Amino acid sequence: MTATYADQELEPISESMQKNLHIWYGKHSMKSFFYSGLRRAYPKANYRDMSEFGHAMYCIMNPAGYVNDIKAIIEGRPVG
Repeated sequence: MTATYADQELEPISESMQKNLHIWYGKHSMKSFFYSGLRRAYPKANYRDMSEFGHAMYCIMNPAGYVNDIKAIIEGRPVG
């Protein structure tokens, strides 16, 4: 799968759309093309290191925090 990410260029999106893009990643993603490719393609997006929770576990381990963050995104407030 990693090779697939490395072979694909990400479609450009406007700066205003990037500012509405929230990318929550873990430490293993930071080392791969997936993360660096996203950073190159969408430098204005909102990146957040979620390594402490493990893969897709934030909503399980901290449901109140997760819900608050989703509400903040919907309402256009800062997250985290």
